[in-house]
Amino acid sequence: MLEFRVLGPIEVWHGDDLIAVGGPKPRALLAALVLAKGAVVALDRLVDSLWGERPPERAVPLVHTYVSALRRALAPVCGTQVIQTRSPGYALDISQVGIDLLEMQRLAEQGRSALRRGEYARAGRDLRTALELWRGPAFGGLDRPEAIGLEEVRLGLLEDAIEAELGLGADSALAGTLTALTCDHPLRERFRAQLMQVLHQLGRQAEALRSFDEYRALLVEEYGLEPGPELTALHDRVLRCEQPPVVADPGPSTLPPMAAYRALDERSRAAFHRLGLLSAASVPVWVLAALLDSDEATARQVVDTLCAAGLITPAGVDDLGQRRFRQTEPAQLFAAEQARAAEPFADQRAAVQRVAGALVVLAGEAHRALPTGVLSLPYPVIPPWRLPAEEAEQLLTDPHAWLCSEHDLVSAVVQAAADHDADELCCALAVAVIGSSYLRCTAFSGGKRTHLAALDCARRTGNRHAEAVLLSGLAQLSYEQDRFHPALELYRQAAAAAAQVADDHGYAAIIASLGTVHRELGQYRDAEVLQLHALQVFDRVGDRRGSGYALYGLGYLDLEQGRYALALRRFSQAAEHYRACGARRGQRITLRAIALVHRALGRLETAEELCTQALGLCRTIQDRIGEAYVEQSLGKVWLRMGRFAEARNVLADAMATCRDLDDLYGQALVHRTLGELYAAQGLDDRAADHLRQALELWTSLEVPVWRARTLRDLARVSDEQAAGPLLREAMRIVTETGSREAQEWRDCMPLLPISA
Repeated sequence: MLEFRVLGPIEVWHGDDLIAVGGPKPRALLAALVLAKGAVVALDRLVDSLWGERPPERAVPLVHTYVSALRRALAPVCGTQVIQTRSPGYALDISQVGIDLLEMQRLAEQGRSALRRGEYARAGRDLRTALELWRGPAFGGLDRPEAIGLEEVRLGLLEDAIEAELGLGADSALAGTLTALTCDHPLRERFRAQLMQVLHQLGRQAEALRSFDEYRALLVEEYGLEPGPELTALHDRVLRCEQPPVVADPGPSTLPPMAAYRALDERSRAAFHRLGLLSAASVPVWVLAALLDSDEATARQVVDTLCAAGLITPAGVDDLGQRRFRQTEPAQLFAAEQARAAEPFADQRAAVQRVAGALVVLAGEAHRALPTGVLSLPYPVIPPWRLPAEEAEQLLTDPHAWLCSEHDLVSAVVQAAADHDADELCCALAVAVIGSSYLRCTAFSGGKRTHLAALDCARRTGNRHAEAVLLSGLAQLSYEQDRFHPALELYRQAAAAAAQVADDHGYAAIIASLGTVHRELGQYRDAEVLQLHALQVFDRVGDRRGSGYALYGLGYLDLEQGRYALALRRFSQAAEHYRACGARRGQRITLRAIALVHRALGRLETAEELCTQALGLCRTIQDRIGEAYVEQSLGKVWLRMGRFAEARNVLADAMATCRDLDDLYGQALVHRTLGELYAAQGLDDRAADHLRQALELWTSLEVPVWRARTLRDLARVSDEQAAGPLLREAMRIVTETGSREAQEWRDCMPLLPISA
């Protein structure tokens, strides 16, 4: 039988023979299939696993190539195809192979079950065998988030194995092992508790107390936190020289004792094991109320009961004033097992749906209160449970702070809803936060993770409408990260799905966004057709935000092609629509766009005034990225007015924000403007440096028109021999795309340091 090993370098063995499976990319593909444990991995997930946020243009054909190469490598030693083609991607036939990851999980569960029963020798044997399967960092150092999770699993296994050894009696060797572990992992509380317990059992109370003092000082210094209640109680027992139990009180990661669980009343049991259905780092008290379908006063009583039983741990009060608590990973696994054993699937699903419904309402309100210029698709649902209006309003006093504080909870609940096939609420929650500052809080990873989980659920349940909405959301994420070609493909898939379910309004929103991507890529004709079609639908259904978006897109196309009068008219119409529906970020982008038209026409004072208004609006609505783009525009106005010092200062502010938010498009814009600024001052070397940086970014982003503009600027600060090829390439691009520069540059050719 073939053996796949991922707990260390990724390897495939057949008996004693190591099979060569290629370089890092085929191994990464193999890792993704192994992690799926026989489930289908869609092509887009495989592309993401292999290349992350910046896949090559031919990523999908490359995936097929790697699969073919792996099949050829495995064919001589297996009679059938281990890697199977199954829509919409590939799957590993795990019935034909052994996988060290699955064997480790089996042994871990077996060992932990023995530990719960007090069978310490058997538990220690199984847990140590599981640990021996590790040969190094999981996935051989590949940059995968699962590798971090598996390292946590390994440490948890080690803690449990030590727990089994403690059950058999402490000795000096174990004290030495734990001393080394607390040095390697100084903030891991369970290792610290186990060390204190061993030292106490060996009669070395002074060392145990010193270890506690060192840990407390470190925790206070690093995080401003006190040790957990279990460790503090252990410290008090050592101080009183009480006889310790045979097994150490292991701190916050203790497996929940069956006796404590059985002693609970029915409602507290239900709360405990339903909480195990969520994998959030911590949750506020209202989540328990939703899980129980109760009021918050009842939920607080249950929280106190579970804390007293040691089944959950207080996690302090968050910045919003919410009391929070958590389950350790072992406790969460135990609770989830009890949920599956004690409750019908429908009841589990209903509990998760109530939490999801409450979050949909909160996230939707937070999103509406924050600036957004994107045209995200809503997915309306009737939430089965919601917080009282007064409490919800209090939580959303600062919508941005709420989204940032609860991004982990949102991700966990989307995943739980997906696991329970709650496709409607799963999709609704994923899209409720798209386009908001939630994406900035999670560096986009949170939005992508929730969308992929929800998309898997929608495809599994056959919800084509949800699939269209989620594909559009993923496309929007790619667009926000300046990944225009992936965005193009995802929007096309979303449009096809929306067309199948006859969602005209959704289809219009998708093709309007698709038109924006075409515009960024310099494909003006395609962009205009799509935006005009979308505008007709938005006008017909009375969607003023949608009409504003389409008109803005059409106005920008007019601006890019030198149709200034038409651009002004369309931008003004877009601004009216945005004002009518209270879309303040829409008003900001149209103010800036109108300023760009006036700047192009040489009306610099008007452009300066409009940029100043737009800047004030950005600061009012705390739109940092919008502020950076307006600062770039204002800097260019001041450059043309000869106010070089002011231009340089405002451009430095814009660059700092774009770098802070990892906005490559904005960085490229500012680099180009700085290049123009230094060129105007006769500092050609400094100008060329910024222009080359801009050119590199435009090339990586595959934005042809801006690349051409920067090539032309670079030609102007280069000698004649270097300038010629740069200018010819720039002219070729603007002629092919039909941008306004095609004619403008022909008219000003004599101004360049090369012959016409």
